[in-house]
Amino acid sequence: VYTIPFAFTPNPLAATLFTGILHVAAVALCWWVGRRYGGPVAGLCAALLFASSPWAVFFSRKIWEPNLLPPFALASMVTGLLAFLEGRRWALVAHLSLLAIAVQFHYTGSLLAPLTVLMLIVYRKRVDAWMLVIGIGLAMVTAIPFVLSLVREWRGVQPVLSGLISGTPRWDGESLRLWWVTVTGSNIHSLAGSPAYLDFLRSLPDLRLLHWAVGFLVVGGVAFGLWQVVDRDAGMKQSAGLKPAATTVAALWAILPVFVMLRHSTPLYQHYFIVLFPAPYLAAGFFVAWLMASRRFWVRLGVTAGIVSIAVMQGIVVLVLLNLVGRQATPGGFGVPLRI
Repeated sequence: VYTIPFAFTPNPLAATLFTGILHVAAVALCWWVGRRYGGPVAGLCAALLFASSPWAVFFSRKIWEPNLLPPFALASMVTGLLAFLEGRRWALVAHLSLLAIAVQFHYTGSLLAPLTVLMLIVYRKRVDAWMLVIGIGLAMVTAIPFVLSLVREWRGVQPVLSGLISGTPRWDGESLRLWWVTVTGSNIHSLAGSPAYLDFLRSLPDLRLLHWAVGFLVVGGVAFGLWQVVDRDAGMKQSAGLKPAATTVAALWAILPVFVMLRHSTPLYQHYFIVLFPAPYLAAGFFVAWLMASRRFWVRLGVTAGIVSIAVMQGIVVLVLLNLVGRQATPGGFGVPLRI
């Protein structure tokens, strides 16, 4: 993927900007899919929350394979919805190819595969067998360089894999904690390093209320999406623009990493949760669209003011952080991506 910017210039700044451009495109795609399956309110809300998410911004500003996951994971899920929910034959080929590419960015990309299997089972009557075969074939072709590199470096890879497998599995709530931090933007002060994080916190009001507000919208969106499995008409009763299947897929995508990583034999790191972007905000967008369908004016006004306030405050947090990073050294935190 990075051969695209490097085909024009060897300057690494181009690759950094390329990563950011892909993430901006992901925000636009987030708006599109939210609008298509939830209406204008859902699309706008999801895009606002995604664009202003501090950790989403952070992961879009560095040349690193896992940072390419959000745009490709979203493109994979969008084509999956088009293929399975709408029966678009070409979309199945694109979906499987994009899924294979996402897995190769980081192994957590494989967390998208269960959603593909689920949609394949539920909507099997809409699946074109030839498109399925072609899609699987193209997916395998994209993996050829990766497989060849594994074969060449097997002597070095084998001990690493053995060490991972031999670890003692344990159950804990670390995945839930990292999920909450990533989704809500909490602990973003850690990027300022020590002791600069104290200056960062002093320059802003208490952010806990902001984090809880984002968490409420996301958890509400996940619960709303899962409720569609029980009552598929729950969203339709108030908003004709909501598609129950899409809300359920977004909810499952948003929480799947949490449950898969409850049991782990290696340390968990925050970048393992990059794969969930922008699912939590899509789920929140669908939830907000359902709330906004209320006929009560004060409900619509309150929800609108809340979403705008959250986006503005999150944006301010990001700008203050970037200003701090550019103004002074932040050892142990977030450095300037490139300074020429």
